[in-house]
Order: sequence, then structure tokens, then C-alpha cells
Amino acid sequence: MKQVQKYAGIIAFLCIVLLIVANVLYGKVDRKRLTERYVTLNRIHNQIQEQIQVDNSIDISRINNTYRDNWIQEYGKAYVPDSIRWIPLENSGTEESEEAESLIVAESNGNAYVWQVCATDGSLLGFIEYGYAENMVGNRIVMNIAMITCFLLIAIILIYVYQRIIKPFYRLVEYPEKLSKGQTVEKLPETKNRYFGKFIWSMNLLNDRLAQSRKHVQRMEEDRQTMLSSIAHGVKTPVANIKLYANAIETGLYQESGIVNPKDAEIAKKIETNAMDIEHLVTELLSVTSTALYETEPEIQVFYMKELTEQLEQEYGNRLKMHRIPYQMDCMGNPMVNSDKDMLFRILSQFIENAIKYGDGTGITVSMEKQEDGYYLAVKNRGTLLPEQEMPYIFKSFWRGSNASEADGSGIGLYVSRKMAQQLGGDIYVKRWEDTSEMEFVIYLPID
Repeated sequence: MKQVQKYAGIIAFLCIVLLIVANVLYGKVDRKRLTERYVTLNRIHNQIQEQIQVDNSIDISRINNTYRDNWIQEYGKAYVPDSIRWIPLENSGTEESEEAESLIVAESNGNAYVWQVCATDGSLLGFIEYGYAENMVGNRIVMNIAMITCFLLIAIILIYVYQRIIKPFYRLVEYPEKLSKGQTVEKLPETKNRYFGKFIWSMNLLNDRLAQSRKHVQRMEEDRQTMLSSIAHGVKTPVANIKLYANAIETGLYQESGIVNPKDAEIAKKIETNAMDIEHLVTELLSVTSTALYETEPEIQVFYMKELTEQLEQEYGNRLKMHRIPYQMDCMGNPMVNSDKDMLFRILSQFIENAIKYGDGTGITVSMEKQEDGYYLAVKNRGTLLPEQEMPYIFKSFWRGSNASEADGSGIGLYVSRKMAQQLGGDIYVKRWEDTSEMEFVIYLPID
């Protein structure tokens, strides 16, 4: 948006500069043509004046029909008057005389010039009006109007392109990236825009398909981890018994004489060693079941904390308003943060999604601030509090609290969120506010 305003300002500035330059250049051309016109008129008028002084009369028809053709050949058509009109002094008091006198006072009205004609004794005989069809002042006005009209048309076209193409495109430009990162994004509003209407419909369809695929993968992952956990825990007991029996044989517990058979002891030792290997594999198997498949490498960058609140406002503002859930997003100051902005956004999105899903819809508060020991990004919502005895399990993979029985979910979101926070060098803490019945999730990031 800021870039569009910047480019609009540059275009407006260039248009103004172009208009000024055009007027300056046109003014120079006008002055040159006006000078040539005055020189030509002076020569023509001197010829007419000489002829009047010889004949003591003026034949205006002869001037217009004969002399004018000669002048055009000599001076050029652009500088020779298109009409020459004689106004004798004897018409004093008439409309023609008054018109001539007013023109003399004004010297020129842009396309007509009036000069005095005197007799040999210097007495005033009358006036000659030299008229031009082309009005240079009018031409400049027409040029300015034409240029301003063109600029306005260009501005209208640019506004149309911005409203119909650029503005919708800016709404779409980050959408595929968010989908590729697995972020929970709000559907784009349907539109009849012929440029993007079908594309928006396709992107919303893709979002639905990806959401279904993520749920399917989560269910498969849950089944896989459940199966691995069941197998691992099922194997632990028999392996422990095998170790116990092997130890008994090795120590001769089952020998009536109490004497240990070396061959039996050797075999029992091998059995115990293999049992320990199986136990080690079971331990690794249990460790694998607690490892998420959604971990990604952080992309550390420097950004302002307020960018996160703006991103959350853009993503969830309309949605929360539509659900009529009061919300507040605060950023104390605007400190710079050196971390993965997208990863932090995913964590905060998970908190807000949970607040919408499990809250009572009476309020959600997002707050961010920098303290002496680190950065704190928190999401607080009102609703049913999680029982105190369930708090230690809240970040377990595929664990769901007693307040989530009627809500859709897989129990993996908070687990993955904490893993991401730990990848960033921080952690997530949960607070229960008994007095206000609020749950608060806080991301802590140490200062580098």
C-alpha cells in the first residue's frame, strides 16, 4: 500500500513537471512567433502607410486580394494576417470606431491587432485591424486543457487498475505462502472480479483440501504414535521378564545343587545382553513417538514486534468481528526482535484458534512487550478453566483436556507450538487466572 502511494506521488509529480515544462517551451515558441508576427506586421503596415501617403486613399480590397498573396510568398502564411479591415476616422462615434479604440487600448486581444494610419501631414486618417484566425493565447489554454484531461484520464485508468487488479492482488500475494507454511488462514471473500474471481474460488478450494489433508495426516500420525506406544509398552514387560529369568539362570537359582553350570551361565548372559538391546530399541521407539513430524528450521530475521500485531489483526480482525468476540491487540512500544516471525505467528495463531474454539466468546487479549530478561507475547481469553490437575499434560502430544470433549481437534497444536518456541530458544508457559476465569498462554524469548 505504501509503495502504491509512493508511485502515485511520483506519477503526480512527473505530470506537474511535464505540464510546467510544456508551458515553458510553448511560451518560448509563442514569444518567438509573436516577435515574428510583430516584425511582419510592421513591414506590412509600413507598406500600406507608404501607399496611403502616395494615393492619399486606401483600397482594402486590393490589399486583401493582391498584396496579401505577395506577403504570403515573402513572409510566410503563418505570419501574414488572415484578414485586414479598414476603419476610417470619419466613422468616429460608430460602433467600428469604438471597437477600434478599445482594441488600441488593449493593443491586442490575442488574434487581432489595430494600428493607426496617418496622412502625410501627420493627421489621423483611421485604423487598420489585422486579424489572425489562430489565437496563440487560446492555443495555450487548449493545450493545457488537453494535457490536464489526458492526466485525468491516466489517473482514472490507474485508479481503476489499482482497485480492480493491484489491490485484490495485494490481498492474494501472501496467501499461497501462508498455505505452504501450513498456517491457519481465513478464507478469502468471494468476489465477481473477472480478473481474480475464479482464482480466489480456487485458492479457497485449495485451502479446504489442504485443511482436510492436514487433518488426515494428523489422524494417521496419531494412529502411528498410538501403535508405536502400544508396541513399545507391550514389549517392555516381556523383556523385563526375560532379563529376570536370564539373571536367575546365570546365578544358578534354578539348579538344585546350587552349582552354576558355566554353559548355562554363558547362554544366560547372551540372553540378557540381547534383552538389553531390545530394551534400548524400545526406549528409542518411545522417544520417536514423542517427536513431531511438523518441525521446521527457523529462519531468523530482524523485524519490529508491531508487525506481528498487524499481521494478526489482518488475519483475525474480520473473523473475530464476525463472531462478535471482543478483542484487543497491544504492543508496548515497538522493539526490534531477532527471531523467526512466521514461526511466532504460527504459535500465536494456535493460541487464538484455541481461544476462539474453547473460550466463551466474551473477550480475547493479545499483548506483546519487551522486558529486561526477554520478550513476552501472550494471548489471554475468558472461558472454562482447565482443571489444575490437568495442567502438567497440556503440552503432551495428542492429549486433549476435559474442556475439549465437544470441540474438534487432535491435541497436537500446543505440543507443536512448544517445540517451535523451544527451537527459537524460548518456551511457552500457561497461567490460570481463577479470579477472572481466564487462561493465558505466554511465549517467552530471551534477549540475544
